[in-house]
Amino acid sequence: MKRLFMATMGLPKAGKTTFGMSAFTSDHLDPERVVYIDNHNSTAGAEGLPEYNRKSGSGVLEVENVTQIAEYLVEMERKMARTGKRPLDCVILDDITELSALSIAHLTEDGPMNMVKWGQHKIFMSNLYRKVKNVSEHGLFIGRCEWQGSPDEQPDPTSVGDLRTQEMQIILEGSFKNWFIYDVAILAYQYKQVSGSGRAKFYMQLQRTDDVRVENRLWSGDPRKLEAPSFDGLCEVINKQEEE
Repeated sequence: MKRLFMATMGLPKAGKTTFGMSAFTSDHLDPERVVYIDNHNSTAGAEGLPEYNRKSGSGVLEVENVTQIAEYLVEMERKMARTGKRPLDCVILDDITELSALSIAHLTEDGPMNMVKWGQHKIFMSNLYRKVKNVSEHGLFIGRCEWQGSPDEQPDPTSVGDLRTQEMQIILEGSFKNWFIYDVAILAYQYKQVSGSGRAKFYMQLQRTDDVRVENRLWSGDPRKLEAPSFDGLCEVINKQEEE
């Protein structure tokens, strides 16, 4: 399969972290070459995830600021320089929305944002993406979107189903593009639907539809919705498309 660098987004509790964690059990990846960079405790309480291994640079790496992420990626670049090959199969960064906020918080420690600082912020975010692409075969960037409609109509994020077309387009074309302006092969949207009986199902939308406007480069087939999305499930539909 081609190298996969993708971003997936959705409201809270949409299954994004579960999708990211599936990389550790993927048949396409070596779990000892997968790192999950967690900057907002998204993996807290999850069972079966490997602890961070400093020697290999794999496992769940919990970070609190942008400096820790930058230092980790620089160390992986040094490792690549020593070995002559990429040290990682996959980097999962969860979540890039909060990472953007951490970058801004770092820049405002000595005063408010200005044009120079916004330029520094953009450089940091773009350099971060380039470093991930440099040291890893694949990259998953997880983002969180917020409700952009009327406050009186805001859905319960733990049980949100399909949103109306207008609000969905605002979320994807407004909130997402405001902070993720870099080159990804797939931009997916994840959401949860809850039946009348209370049973929840999780979905990933790969392509724009009348309700979900998703743009990507690697998936060019018909609009596709994956139930219970996983890294291997995504690889399967991409591989089938390439075979066709």
